[in-house]
Amino acid sequence: MADVAHDLGNAMGVISLQVGALTRTASCEEWNDTQRRLALAMKLAQRLLAQLLDLARLDTSACGESAPFDVAELARDVLMLHSLEADLHQVTLAYEGPESLEFDGIGHALEAVITNLVLNAIRHGVPGGNATLRIGHHGSRLQHVSVLDDGPGICAAERRRLFDRFARGRDAADNGHGLGMAIVKSASERLGASVRLSEGLGGTGLSVTLTFSQPANLSTQTTDGALDSGDVY
Repeated sequence: MADVAHDLGNAMGVISLQVGALTRTASCEEWNDTQRRLALAMKLAQRLLAQLLDLARLDTSACGESAPFDVAELARDVLMLHSLEADLHQVTLAYEGPESLEFDGIGHALEAVITNLVLNAIRHGVPGGNATLRIGHHGSRLQHVSVLDDGPGICAAERRRLFDRFARGRDAADNGHGLGMAIVKSASERLGASVRLSEGLGGTGLSVTLTFSQPANLSTQTTDGALDSGDVY
């Protein structure tokens, strides 16, 4: 936690310095450079604060009560929300699943799972890569939610520790703080689901799957595919 507080303090310090620099810049080029540094610092601070808020909500009853919502609509909304970042990383997003699927659960928890998995697939992907969000179901029952990519993946020896707060893979190249998968694990417990890690698209990258063991009241008319084997947590 001390490391996270230090990083947040650094980001806020950069924001303060760059705001001051904006009042002193003399040229258009300097103004643009300062704006870029300010925008990056704000983005890092916002990402960290959002993840800490997610963890706090999931750790308490503030996460919310179960209520019916459309899983398919939520999934497509998350993809749309982060499509610009995917474009910047040159990662192609795809959705595979039903047009509509009603699920009685904690909407914020599932949104936190999908958001963090999609962002991980984007930020740890490779230029020209792919990330697929897949909703699996049988008849009217939700079975699993998966995010698969064809990035560098994570070796089996490191997979279990991914769910520890502030843990990051040895080859992690972005500015994350190791909170995303901890949020996924905490949210999955709120949803009564298990988490499975396996190989991703085409046998490369990573696939993270939430499997729902308890029947739920759902409504749809399509079917799903099978699950790959993998490590369950």
